[in-house]
Amino acid sequence: MKREKQSKKGAPQNPSLRLLKETQRNNVRRYFVEVTQDIIDTQGIKGASIRQIAKQTGYNSALIYNYFGCLDSLVSLALMKNFREYLTALSEHIKEDGDHKKNFYTIWEYFFDTCFAAPQIFYYLFFKYRREPLCDIVKKYYDLFPEEVTMHSSVVKRMLKGSDIYERNMNILRPLAECSEIPVERLELINDIIVSYFKVLLETKCELEETADDNALRNKLFEVIDFVLEG
Repeated sequence: MKREKQSKKGAPQNPSLRLLKETQRNNVRRYFVEVTQDIIDTQGIKGASIRQIAKQTGYNSALIYNYFGCLDSLVSLALMKNFREYLTALSEHIKEDGDHKKNFYTIWEYFFDTCFAAPQIFYYLFFKYRREPLCDIVKKYYDLFPEEVTMHSSVVKRMLKGSDIYERNMNILRPLAECSEIPVERLELINDIIVSYFKVLLETKCELEETADDNALRNKLFEVIDFVLEG
């Protein structure tokens, strides 16, 4: 009898039961993400605390750590709603066989407008230190919400492969070097200058918020982009 009990305990779990449990866990994860999205929409990122999320969902905070590992992972997933909307709009305006430089400018135009409409959110997504690279967050989000997967242009897909904003920009900047629009030996420097300067401008927007002159900041960014690409 004793040997039989051990055998049952060590028996593999029924695949249907395992699938059901995983589906239930994913439904709870989705619920956490959706509630966190609502909190951020109404109270901002600072309002998305462990205590507030637990209160809104009716679950204890231990479950949040059990499902997401840390608050940062949950908040990053919640912010993906904003990133998804940007990618969808961008894919509609990028030409597959278009001019590489024109595509580069188009991406940055949409990126600037999107980020400066919600600066705190995009600063958090692209410049806040996190344990997981953004590409992993993107994958996790679409694993949880597969119905939101949309077809992106090849240019946008190439950009998405980057683990952070520096690598993402490099992925859309590199074709310009390949077609001799910019010197290959200056590629990394150009990339660093553009992204670093954009970070400074976004920090300025976060600090000044409504009083910031978005048009002036936008002009500054594209003056720098023009200078490093044409100089």
